[in-house]
Order: sequence, then C-alpha cells, then structure tokens
Amino acid sequence: MKQLTYTLTCLLLLISLTGIAQPGSSDLTFSGDGKTTTGFQLPTVATDDGAGVANTSAQDKSQNAKSSFSFNAGFQISVPTGDFTENNSIGVGPSFEVHYSITGKWVVTALAGYTYYFGKGFYKNSGLNMIPVCVGVNFYPVNKFYLGCQLGVVAFFYDDPFFGTLGNADFYIAPQAGYEITKHIITTLKFENTPDDGGFYSTTLRVAYKFK
Repeated sequence: MKQLTYTLTCLLLLISLTGIAQPGSSDLTFSGDGKTTTGFQLPTVATDDGAGVANTSAQDKSQNAKSSFSFNAGFQISVPTGDFTENNSIGVGPSFEVHYSITGKWVVTALAGYTYYFGKGFYKNSGLNMIPVCVGVNFYPVNKFYLGCQLGVVAFFYDDPFFGTLGNADFYIAPQAGYEITKHIITTLKFENTPDDGGFYSTTLRVAYKFK
C-alpha cells in the first residue's frame, strides 16, 4: 500500500513538472490514505462594463459638442466708408444667423439681415435699404474669440427723387472678427463691401443674442 502511494505521488509530480497539469486549472489534494481529490476552479473574467458605458457616454457628449446647431438674432450699427459716404450716413437694422459647429474650432455660418442707411445731401429724404444673404465660416484660434468671413449676395433698394424706387444686386463679402462675451451674448466687428469700384463699403458692429 505504501509503495502504491509512493508511485502515484511520483507520477503526479512528473505530470505537474511536464506542464500537462496547468496551475489554476485544477487543484489536487492528497490525503493520508493515498486517495486524491480534484477540485476545479472556474476562471473569472473581469469585465469593464461600467467603464465602457462611461466612455461611450463621454464620446457621445463630445460628438454632440462638436456637431451642433445654434441660432442668434442681432442688431447692427453700420458706418459707411469710402465713396459710400457721399449719399449715405449711419445704418441700423436686425439680422439673423445660424451656426453649425463642425469641431471645437470651426463653425459654418449663414446670415440674412436688413440695414437701413439714412440718406444725406441730395438723398437726405430717401434712405438706402440693404438686404444681405450670405454663408461663411468662423475659426476660433483661442476660446471665445473667432475670425471669419461671409460671402453671398446683397440687394439694394432706394427711392430716387426723379425715377422712383430703384434697386440692384451685387456680390457681397464680409471679413469679420468676433468675441463671445457670455454664453448668450456675441459681438462681431465686420467690414461689409462689394468688390467693385465705387461700390458699397461699411464698417459694422453687430451685437447678438444666442438662443442655444
């Protein structure tokens, strides 16, 4: 009996050394009477479901922050420059703008507005109506401050003392710089113009309320 126990012990040690029995896959226990019992341990798998959900949520929030729409309504004061000052003085009016954030630094814009320029000189009794419709892009080099440009078309209507109401349309360009004072208040300084000689030139300060 002792010889059988000794033989079994040597055999089991040999199996363990050759790697057939892997640590953790079974648990061999020897009793004093030469009997062996085997207990199997089930491997545990660590899961990271909580972290995965958190990461997914963070990615969703980041994506929403990068790609989102916002709307603002503003009021602008425009001061004519160049040849445009001959018959026009200060201009005022509302404008409406939509922003679409592509990333944290790039924003696509679309604007429609109306500005009334008070006449002077020969046209003091007839003002100029300006309606721009344009799209553009803003770039944020630092937080809250942006540089941008808008391109589009602009329509002009005015009352001529001899020919009545006249109008024309032209290409419109407006380089600009702006700053977000608060979460809802945006200020923009822009140079509105038409590229032709003797056309429309005006420096405009716009203050807007951002709804989202």
